[in-house]
Amino acid sequence: MSKRLGLLIVMMLFVTMMTGCFGSDDSTTPTPATTSSVVITGTIPALSAPAGAPNKMVNYGTNYEMGVFNAATMTEITGSAVVINGTTYTATVPAGAANVTALVVIRHKTTGKVVYSAIAGNLPTATQMSAASVSTVNVTGVNLNGESTALATIARDKNLVAPSIPVSSSVTTMPATVKSTIDTAVGAATITAIRDAVEAVQTVLNASSVPETVKSSILSALDAALSDVLNAFVTAVKDASAVITSAGGATTVTVGGTTINSTTTPAQVTDAVNHVTVVNIVSVTNPADITVASGTAVSAIQFPAQVSVGLSNSTVATKNVVWSLVSTPAYNASVAGTYTFTGSVDGTELKATVKVIVGSVAEVA
Repeated sequence: MSKRLGLLIVMMLFVTMMTGCFGSDDSTTPTPATTSSVVITGTIPALSAPAGAPNKMVNYGTNYEMGVFNAATMTEITGSAVVINGTTYTATVPAGAANVTALVVIRHKTTGKVVYSAIAGNLPTATQMSAASVSTVNVTGVNLNGESTALATIARDKNLVAPSIPVSSSVTTMPATVKSTIDTAVGAATITAIRDAVEAVQTVLNASSVPETVKSSILSALDAALSDVLNAFVTAVKDASAVITSAGGATTVTVGGTTINSTTTPAQVTDAVNHVTVVNIVSVTNPADITVASGTAVSAIQFPAQVSVGLSNSTVATKNVVWSLVSTPAYNASVAGTYTFTGSVDGTELKATVKVIVGSVAEVA
């Protein structure tokens, strides 16, 4: 009897071991989730910054701090982190469930006023990155300076749509794409004027020879709206024109047909901003259907990089488009049929769509 009992115990142990080796244990050991992120790098002005950083806002010099914001809410993106090394930075932003426009900012610690900013672009979602089998998108060249700050200010004030960041391991085109998008909307002359105003303000705020009372007066006028930036410029020119001139900066700018200088009133600034004409995208021309052979992976489909758009001034332009690899119905390379993909077009919330046809036509071709 004892021998039989011993044999039974051995058999039970063997079955248990076999189940542990070959049986399914998904209920107790979940597969780790893959974390996707967007890494943004660029240069920053020399403000005596310390190297390294904790998560969230990082101290930058004595009077500033740096972080990555949601441009729509002007709040810090949860989970973002910035590391500063001399005059370069690396910002890591986790991909989320929704597209968010990332704005890299340097703001004054005490007042919270943004002094430098740069639009990184509309971040891809975790779903979009997973569909493209990309875990990290590296966006380079997002430099913070007078022009980047001017572009960001114009975009926020005029409610311009930021271009989407392509789902690719290396993206080098975003600064040029951002500038092109805003140039289409307001023109190069407006960008130049706002850049000159921003650089004048930045010059005075960074000058050690300027009294803190003057800087406080400028910071008091400075805010997110375009009129606030121009009012800060008026104050800077009024109280520290010699500092601006010695740095080669402008003491007058023309915006919306109005010349703005040290004597310009807030009402005149508001009128100038209101006369900045914005050209909007009013239509998108969808590209022709794409036909592929059965078995073609979604990553191998040759989506068009650009689409034609109609503008509110009755002209036509070509804009970049970033395609989502999530289709309706869900793409299946082995099932013949028509799959509709959606693309984000630079400078508009209007979407482009393209039909991908999987079937024998492509196989014959």
